[in-house]
Amino acid sequence: MDTIVLGPGDIEQAHQPDEFLRVDRLRPTVDLLRALVREFCLRPESDGAR
Repeated sequence: MDTIVLGPGDIEQAHQPDEFLRVDRLRPTVDLLRALVREFCLRPESDGAR
């Protein structure tokens, strides 16, 4: 199964004692998640194939 790691920020900082997240990284992630929901959860399939 293919997987991805997705989220705002830098993976090198994730789950570290000094972890932080710049506020300007949030909006692009929210936009991406909304686009994924629209594509895979809300758009009707036209021919049943993806």
